[in-house]
Amino acid sequence: MAPPMAELESEEVDLCGNWLVQKDRSVIGDATEQRIQWLTTEKLERIAMIRQVGRLFIETREMVGFGS
Repeated sequence: MAPPMAELESEEVDLCGNWLVQKDRSVIGDATEQRIQWLTTEKLERIAMIRQVGRLFIETREMVGFGS
């Protein structure tokens, strides 16, 4: 697995994070969940909101020259 704040690799198509309950009963995301949060707020562009699926994102760095 890639480090928590790494860019997406081409073979990464499905990331699944988990929520962890701390001793004080607070809940935090694991490393993958934190990476998903970072990717969706800092690196990926939301392209759609679908009620049944959720949010869809695209990595814009791969779109350079797309459709040319």
